[in-house]
Amino acid sequence: MAERMDDARLLADALVRHGSTLLRLGRLSEAVRRYQRASDIFTGIGDRYKIARCEINIGIGHSMGGDVVVAEEAYRRAIQLAREAHAPD
Repeated sequence: MAERMDDARLLADALVRHGSTLLRLGRLSEAVRRYQRASDIFTGIGDRYKIARCEINIGIGHSMGGDVVVAEEAYRRAIQLAREAHAPD
C-alpha cells in the first residue's frame, strides 16, 4: 500500500515493522534485508535518526545470527548516526 501511495517514509516505516516481525520469527536474513532497504530509503530522504534505528536493528539481526563482528559494526554506525542526528536516545 505504501508503495502505491508513493510515500517513501511510510514505506520505510512499514519495512522496519515487517523486519521486526521477521526477526521475531527467526527469519534473520530476511529481516536484515528489510532493515537495509528501509535504511536506504531513509538515507534518500535524509533521516539520520531513522537510519540509526535501522542500523541498531541490523545489528540485532546479525547478533542473533551469531555474527558479532558485523553486529558491532552496525552498532557503531548507529551510534555515530545518532550523535549526528542529536538523537535523545
